[in-house]
Amino acid sequence: MRRLFQSIQGKIWLCVLVALVGYFIGSAVSASLHLFQYRRFSELESRFIPLVNGSDRLLGLFDQQSAEVESALLTGERDLLDHAGTLSSKVNVTLQQLGAVSEAYDDRLSLEELDALRKGYQDFCQLLEAIELGGDADHLIWEDHEKIQKLGRQQRQVRHQVEQLCERFHLDLVHQIEANKQRSVFGLTALAALFFSVLLCAALVSRWISVRLLVEPLGQVWRQVESFERELQGGDLSRRFSGDEIEQLSDAFHRMVTRLDRTMVSKRYVENIVNNMMEGLLVLNADLMVEKVNQRTVELLALPETEMIGQPASLLIQGAGKAETFTDRLSLVKEGGRVHSIEVLGRRGDGRLVPLSFSASAVLDDRGRSTQIVCVLYDLTRIKNIEEQLRQLAHHDPLTGLPNRNLFFERIEYALADGKRHGRIFALLYLDLDRFKPINDTCGHDIGDLALKEVARRLLDGVRADDTVARIGGDEFVILLSALPDYATAGTIADKVIQAIAPPLSLGSLTHELGVSIGISIFPRDGTSRDQLIDKADQAMYEAKKNGGNRWVESV
Repeated sequence: MRRLFQSIQGKIWLCVLVALVGYFIGSAVSASLHLFQYRRFSELESRFIPLVNGSDRLLGLFDQQSAEVESALLTGERDLLDHAGTLSSKVNVTLQQLGAVSEAYDDRLSLEELDALRKGYQDFCQLLEAIELGGDADHLIWEDHEKIQKLGRQQRQVRHQVEQLCERFHLDLVHQIEANKQRSVFGLTALAALFFSVLLCAALVSRWISVRLLVEPLGQVWRQVESFERELQGGDLSRRFSGDEIEQLSDAFHRMVTRLDRTMVSKRYVENIVNNMMEGLLVLNADLMVEKVNQRTVELLALPETEMIGQPASLLIQGAGKAETFTDRLSLVKEGGRVHSIEVLGRRGDGRLVPLSFSASAVLDDRGRSTQIVCVLYDLTRIKNIEEQLRQLAHHDPLTGLPNRNLFFERIEYALADGKRHGRIFALLYLDLDRFKPINDTCGHDIGDLALKEVARRLLDGVRADDTVARIGGDEFVILLSALPDYATAGTIADKVIQAIAPPLSLGSLTHELGVSIGISIFPRDGTSRDQLIDKADQAMYEAKKNGGNRWVESV
């Protein structure tokens, strides 16, 4: 091994080997961090998202079954009660699917809640089967009054359990998203620090090797050449020495002096490395003007290299909304500092902004002055898209795209705080579609979904831009009317909503007319808390239903 590195070529290869080892260590750790992040996103896709979607589907099925049971008890129709019983199999299948996902990830808490929910639902089904319909509906209510009351209490208890399960699954998803964001930031920071450490260690080891095996022997040769020149007093130094490579180097030393300021690695070799980097590269001069870019930067910013060279860096890159501007960061780097993986925005040639991770360090001369700044850019578009998709799933209804129950609760809490602070009036409209069930029964759920999407579009067109329209389950919607000038305005907007739903729906080759029953509660007249306003609006909606539907009723 010692003889292997005795030649100059062997010593150079030793330095290259040290640098390659450091590079491969950093690459291996980088691959491990990316694999870990991929597994975290895979767990979101296979665990938390199915739990959120399944719990929402479970709540919709149970609400549908409860509505049919209530209709059957009111009308005394046995067929309607039997149809409600057929939904039990779908509810049980959904519970089994949720249990399978929870069991696959050994989620004891979810399994316990699902077991409790399953038992409560079985009791609900048993109470439902114990009710016998027949004869006069008034006679049924009088004879089976106690059974119906027990069924109602069990129904409310089961629905409360389902709502709690949905809320916990949604909160778990949100917490996982936030945790993954923090892990991503930590991983990028740790990766940059690791690469810097590995490169620093490789540089120190290479420097030690070069000094020990190359610089010191070359210094000895230099001293020998000076001594030899003085002895010869201007004699010819071009004659060759015999012996090893170090002695041969002394013979060519006077020709190497004129080339000491040139790079030891060919320009083409360096350009090939730079242009094949997976990250974008910007080299800035001391005035923060662009001197060099690689091919990846051209692709990221969609600008020709000739248009970027000589331009200020601030025209191509800008800060991502932080208090400290991008130019301030570059000024710190110019003074000898470093920037690791900060988020910036790159301005493309078409004017569009692309999110980037930005790292930079200064190149110093022998006097410690900054001559250039080397910047590395990494495209964050894919990561940002995944984060946006996860946020959309956590706060919006997957069918209509409207805010879901979680986002609606956040906005009504904000409206309560704003109303109490500034004395503003706002209203809550609780909507339930009339004549929607026949669409699902006769045309199928696909046509029903198309109808719900059209209803959502009409609701958005019928309210103001700063109002909130949310779908909270099945064919139920809520509208938050903010900053009303007076109480009467809520009724005026409710009339517009009824008019917006009234025109027939075109569902493929079919048309169908829908109506809407609306219950209205107003802050602060009808309550000063979220639950009070929702309950009052819900009660008013049922009053509108009892009065024939397709109308609005204010809470009393």
